[in-house]
Amino acid sequence: MVNYLSKKRRSDDEKNNSFENNEKELQNAIDIAQAGHAAMLAVGNEVMLRKEMTEQQLVAYINRAKQGAPGVSVGYVDAYFLFENHPSVADACDVIFANCYPFWEGYPVEHALAYMKNMYTRAVKVAKGKPVIVSETGWPDQGSPD
Repeated sequence: MVNYLSKKRRSDDEKNNSFENNEKELQNAIDIAQAGHAAMLAVGNEVMLRKEMTEQQLVAYINRAKQGAPGVSVGYVDAYFLFENHPSVADACDVIFANCYPFWEGYPVEHALAYMKNMYTRAVKVAKGKPVIVSETGWPDQGSPD
């Protein structure tokens, strides 16, 4: 089981209370992990992409989760390239949860698999031997990335 801290996009009202919500969600996730119901803990989902949290704040949450849930692998979910752009986040994680969407980067479907492999390889490189899990991917059945 994987548990998330702050996994959804928040409304403006929710953002005003996000620190309090994050504290509750972090403690709930730690409680679940301490009870033996989680093998991995994902702390946050795309908070760097949406610029909802600084790198230092995120690393602090990751470290608190690791201290509170020893023996449970703790990671973070975001676009693969953000782990390259924020190596201290990758370094803090036990596992990298990489979101990989060739569609949103403008790659045609016939080249998507090759590009997907490139995204994964880049995440593996920054992980420095830690596990990398593709946490989100997909391709829409209609529309364009514009």
